[in-house]
Amino acid sequence: MSDMNELRKVFEETQVQMMQDQQKIRYVESHMEVKQRNIRKTQLTAQELTSMHKDTKCYTAVGRLFINQDTKTITDGLKEQELVHQTERKNLEQQKKYLEKSLKEKEYAMNELLMQRARMQAGQ
Repeated sequence: MSDMNELRKVFEETQVQMMQDQQKIRYVESHMEVKQRNIRKTQLTAQELTSMHKDTKCYTAVGRLFINQDTKTITDGLKEQELVHQTERKNLEQQKKYLEKSLKEKEYAMNELLMQRARMQAGQ
């Protein structure tokens, strides 16, 4: 009887951990989408800047001010931002893979617990 209670506790704890992992996966996926949108936004902005004439006045927002900068400086800054977003997205992908692996391991543990419970009930 106490073995069944222990199995039930472990089963419930594993269920809670699985739900937490699923929430973390959804959170990471939403962040990955945000990073992908930021990458696309910087690419489009850089593309528009390259199509502009070199003498065009461009301004960059710095806090509440706008500073006049040449298009090359702004484009370089956008490329740097794009690299940062890509790196962050790759880190999020690795985190997602880890969480998915952890989730599969917990699913396997749940199946094992269910089989163990069935064996215990069959033995009684």
